[in-house]
This record gives sequence, structure tokens and C-alpha cells, in this order.
Amino acid sequence: MEAIVFRAALLDEAVTRFLAAAARRYRLAALVGPDDAGVTPARLEQLGPEVVSIETGPDGLEGRMEALGSAASRLGLPSGLCLYLASSAAEAATARAAGFVAVPTTAGPTLASVRDALGMVEHDYRAAGGVVIDGPEVLVLWRESRGEWRLPKGHIEPGEGDLEAALREVAEESGYDDLTAEADLGCRQLDVDGFADGGPGHHVVREEHYFRLRPLTRRQRRRHADELKFDPRWLPVDEALHLLTYEFERDWLATALRARS
Repeated sequence: MEAIVFRAALLDEAVTRFLAAAARRYRLAALVGPDDAGVTPARLEQLGPEVVSIETGPDGLEGRMEALGSAASRLGLPSGLCLYLASSAAEAATARAAGFVAVPTTAGPTLASVRDALGMVEHDYRAAGGVVIDGPEVLVLWRESRGEWRLPKGHIEPGEGDLEAALREVAEESGYDDLTAEADLGCRQLDVDGFADGGPGHHVVREEHYFRLRPLTRRQRRRHADELKFDPRWLPVDEALHLLTYEFERDWLATALRARS
């Protein structure tokens, strides 16, 4: 699959978030009908800078199928490489008859069938991490291979306590192991779609447990070769809040700062 074609009318919050992530891997085309006046070019550009917009003309199944063919032509792709997010089972069946891969998005869990059609890998696990603050600076990790600024965290291993896992993950990813816990920041469930590696993508449902940590010293232990994918940096808090790649990690840092005061 190389592209996702969708009706602009389907752009609720969940679908918008999914497509914005998918734009890192797939080309996008929106079918904009006469009743979609609120779907402006600026709104579509939020999904990615190269979203193709196709007007469907008078509403109705025939008009949408004609626009769907136009979308494939504009994308320069055969229909079999375009996944169509249809508004009903009947519309999906008509699109399949025209050679498209199509899934209805009105019945059942809307995005589950879309992820399945894209062959996305499902992950469901628990993780723990640390927001390590030392005076005016916070420890962040630069991952050059993905162009990401992250907070340290990782899987909780069987038989391992959450704080124990957080301390271990910080030490493995950054080398800093002389740490003390200052506050339990609680747990949150994260539901996110990722396409950073260029493959079919990953759907992650993860329960995260974060702790605010403080270094007793800035002594770094020697890291193993497989732990060197992260480059640890101490940054001013305001700069880290700006640079962290993912909103949910910026939220964890903000939570740690409130707990600190």
C-alpha cells in the first residue's frame, strides 16, 4: 500500500490524528464534497504538506467513485496500491469492485480495520521512565537515526518493580545511574500510531509510569554498544519543552515541573 484516500467528512479527532501520523509513510488524498465546507486547505495541510484534495461534485456514491479514480490518477498510483476509507460497507464494496483496497469506517472500532488493512504491528505493554531534573536542566535523549528528542523509558521486565525499571532504563539509555527518586508522577495510557521506520507502521497501546528523578552526581557508567543509539544531553527546561518530539513526553516533563514546586 502506498496511499490512503479518505472522505473529508470522516475527519474526526481520532482519524485526523491517525492520518497525520500516517503521512510520514503514505501519500494522502482527500475527497472533499459540497457538504465539507469546513474542511479548508489549511486544515488538510495539518495532515501533511502534500495532501491531494479532490472535489467530488454533487454528493452520492457515483460522484465519490469518480473522485476516487481521480485521486489515484493524481497520485500516479494504480488503484490496488490505494487504501480507501469508505463511509459505509456498500461504498467499500463498490470501491473494491473498482480495484481499490477499501475498508468501511462507520461500524465497529473505526481504525482497527484500517490498521489491519495496512498490516500494522500491534504492541500492548507497560513501560516506566524517568524525568531527570538537575537544577535548571533536564536530561533528554537525542536519537539521530529517527530525528527524535525523547525522555528515557522502556519496558518493565517480568518481576521488576516500576521504579526499578525506570532507574534501569535511564541508566541503560543515558549512562547516568547515580539517581534518587523525588516523586511518583503516576501512570497514563498511551494509544499512538507510529510510522517512523518506513514499514507498515506500529500501533502502540502502552501504560506508562513515570518518576521524577534527581542525579546525586553526574557520573556516567560505560554503556554497551547496543545502548549507544541515544545521545544524552542536559538542556535547559524551557528548551527541552520545545524540543521534545512527542506531546505526551512534553506533558510528562510539565507534570514533573509542577510536582517539583
